Amino acid sequence: MVQDIVQFTLITEVKPKGEKVIGALLEFLKDIKSNSLTLDTFSVKTKLPKIQEGQKEYVYVERTIKEVYTNFKGEMDIYEDAGRFVLLKFDEEENSARATYYDSITNYSERFELHYTLQQNKDITYLDEAILEADSLPIVHTKENHLILDDFQKNLFRDNNGKTLPYRLYAPPTQKPLPLVLFLHGAGERGDDNFTHLASNRGAICWADSEQQAKHPAFVLAPQADYNEWWTDDICCGLVLHLLEEVQTNYFIDPNRIYITGLSMGGYGTWKIIQDNPELAAAAIPICGFGDVELANQVKHLPIWTFHSIDDPTVPIEGTTKMVQAIEDCGIPVIYGEYSASLTNEENKEQAGTMLEKATRNESRILYTRYKEGTTPFHPHFSWIPTFENKVVMDWLFQQKRN
Repeated sequence: MVQDIVQFTLITEVKPKGEKVIGALLEFLKDIKSNSLTLDTFSVKTKLPKIQEGQKEYVYVERTIKEVYTNFKGEMDIYEDAGRFVLLKFDEEENSARATYYDSITNYSERFELHYTLQQNKDITYLDEAILEADSLPIVHTKENHLILDDFQKNLFRDNNGKTLPYRLYAPPTQKPLPLVLFLHGAGERGDDNFTHLASNRGAICWADSEQQAKHPAFVLAPQADYNEWWTDDICCGLVLHLLEEVQTNYFIDPNRIYITGLSMGGYGTWKIIQDNPELAAAAIPICGFGDVELANQVKHLPIWTFHSIDDPTVPIEGTTKMVQAIEDCGIPVIYGEYSASLTNEENKEQAGTMLEKATRNESRILYTRYKEGTTPFHPHFSWIPTFENKVVMDWLFQQKRN
């Protein structure tokens, strides 16, 4: 009976192309026998918008269940013979898995209003041998669990003039100073929900996952610019810098290991911050951005690894190329690399590793990766997808120290 289900929770995770609903957690009143469950014990449907003749309609699409299992903790990937928690794993590759999308009309990333229903199709056996009979009455999900994203504290910064800036902060437990990664999102993630800029890509999330934190524990700071604001605006940029000062005051931040990265509009912002504040960061990763070539001399000392797709139609690659050439004109050696953005993660790491070895031999601090035409996943502007999946690049960043 559906009343035996205490909670129906959706589980989402931010993947390279954005947030997806990857599973569901069912909490029952009593322990369930795992061997009484099959892939068709439950069916789950999601309501998705469909545009027809200019009108938005909604259709229900059934999610594909790949695994069903029980445990006593309510956590994914723990398989036990029984438990009051039942985990459902969905097919992550199906189109209906998406929780976020890019609206080409508004030019903003948006989130679906998630509406999931669950139906029990077959009887289930409790650990005490009682039977929970199948029930045709569907129930609606009651909660959402956003993996990793929920580990980011949700805050609002307010400066002395009353200007505000929403932000998220991942703060690992520590008794010693740790590095901080400042992530600046793109124009499509602007807004005031303090959520979309983390959910639309892995620009902030990648630094906070458990594997990365085990290797390189660090704070991750991700502010969200308001609609129509730009990271290159002096007021908006000033808010970011004041926010960074406040975080440094309140947490154990290593001032010699502050790293800045951003994509698209955030790539512009990354260049601006490091050019206007050349002694602030230990290293930077600007992605598909644009810098001020007149200020190239300001960053010639700084380790920078920049990325851009050759066929980017949104931010032409000339922006990055001219910026790197201006640094090179200051007498700084630059290491160039050009390869496919659709490589496997291992192949991606190998190409980046080759560039890094060459940079070490040439005592170069500046690296410039160009992704070949027609290879960038999903859209030629999205050069951040392979970049934020490259562990060689991430390791390189944490090797850098100011002074």
